[in-house]
Amino acid sequence: MMTATTSTLPFTERSNPLTQNIDVADCKGIVDMLHSCDEEMLAGSFQFPGLQDDSTVRTILGAVDHIATIMQEPEDHLVVMSGCGTSGRMAFLAATTCNRLLRESGRQACCAYLIAGGDRALLTSQEAPEDDPLLGASELQQAVAGKKKVFYIGITCGLSAPYVAGQLDYCLQHLEAFTPLLMGFNPVQLAR
Repeated sequence: MMTATTSTLPFTERSNPLTQNIDVADCKGIVDMLHSCDEEMLAGSFQFPGLQDDSTVRTILGAVDHIATIMQEPEDHLVVMSGCGTSGRMAFLAATTCNRLLRESGRQACCAYLIAGGDRALLTSQEAPEDDPLLGASELQQAVAGKKKVFYIGITCGLSAPYVAGQLDYCLQHLEAFTPLLMGFNPVQLAR
């Protein structure tokens, strides 16, 4: 049962009842618990939609359409994926994988990644840059210099990363060039 304090705490900061006994489980038990958590993301939890929910799928399909448009004019257009910590590492992996696959198929790369703290943050925590929205906006501005259209994907698990918030704010102030998408796992009303 959720208490008043728990109900206002973002999901990404709460203990998950599915992993309550993870500290005493054997290896198979740990894997089973983590698998259940993955299923929860797909199916939804706490009365909120999951990744397989119709509205989420429609949003993803809309993003795919925007990205397909970007891929038609990679000289003038760009997809930027950005995040802090693990979210930034996901941006790195997605952008570099997409670019590699595009190049292997004879197409021009059109994806870029940003991670708070730069490439050093791929291996070690860089917390000060994560908390700097102005740095985030500045780095996004530098990354897209000369591009006419940008599809921006901000990845922040808890919808709480100031670095990404600064970039999103920059995108919203320049909608003539940017189409922003924010990815996270907390309901918007619990974002900070």
